[in-house]
Amino acid sequence: MEKKLLPYLVVISALSVSLSAAFYSVTGIGKMFSGSAMNVMIMMASLEIAKLILASLLYQYWGKLNTLLKTYYFIAIFTLMIITSAGIYGYLSAAYSQTANKVENVDKQVVVLDVKRKLFETQLGDVQLEKQRITDNISDLTKGLSNNNQSYKDKSGAILTTTSSANRKVFEAQLKSAQTRRDELGLKETALSDSITKIDLQKLDLQTNTDLAGEIGPLKYIAKITNKPVDQVVNWFIIALMLVFDPLAVALIIAFNSLMVKKEEDKKSPFQQELEDIARTEDPGIRNLVLFDAVINNH
Repeated sequence: MEKKLLPYLVVISALSVSLSAAFYSVTGIGKMFSGSAMNVMIMMASLEIAKLILASLLYQYWGKLNTLLKTYYFIAIFTLMIITSAGIYGYLSAAYSQTANKVENVDKQVVVLDVKRKLFETQLGDVQLEKQRITDNISDLTKGLSNNNQSYKDKSGAILTTTSSANRKVFEAQLKSAQTRRDELGLKETALSDSITKIDLQKLDLQTNTDLAGEIGPLKYIAKITNKPVDQVVNWFIIALMLVFDPLAVALIIAFNSLMVKKEEDKKSPFQQELEDIARTEDPGIRNLVLFDAVINNH
């Protein structure tokens, strides 16, 4: 049962691979010649069909074709495989270029956000430095208020302590001004910190964008572990697909033809098979002699 189904499974696989390769190749070459894309695509579609038919023809009638014709057919198939592979490469390259443009756009946005973040960080550092100086100044003013005492002796010789109201008012005014400025700087520090946090969140959103991360994420991981640029990794994948795709389609077509020939041979009787083998003998004299002997032995 499996042997009966195998040829059909092979032909289904061959057609699916062949049609896929033809689609990608025709589309890719159409993009290369966008000035007359439709005409080029029609031409390439007819050549793709001819290539598969030619591969079957060459396999089934290899012994009956002359050397010149076989050579031309083989060169034609090989050339068409190269053209198809080039079309597939063009199609996949164009598809990746769209993703690469998205990545480049994201990278540019990240660079702009980095510049803004650096500016905010510089401003935040200045604010924090000024705030620290004011905090130290407030500490000094507070000590000045607590030490704003004057000592003197009364008539009896006792030492008395009093506070200079004029100095105290100056210290209090300076302290109030410093505290007001510190509060203003505190608000500015909070605003700058919030701006930096928002930029970090924007960068994270850009870099982990669901669609873009799904497209380029695996490639970035492979590039990281191989220590190669993403573009080079993508080029490897495209070349690998290009080398496998169309040759596999042709190979499957030939395999289908081989299975069908084997299936027909299994249906024949030994006598029929012997006659066909004799018919393929090149020497006419030997062929007639063996043919006569085979007929006599089977009757």
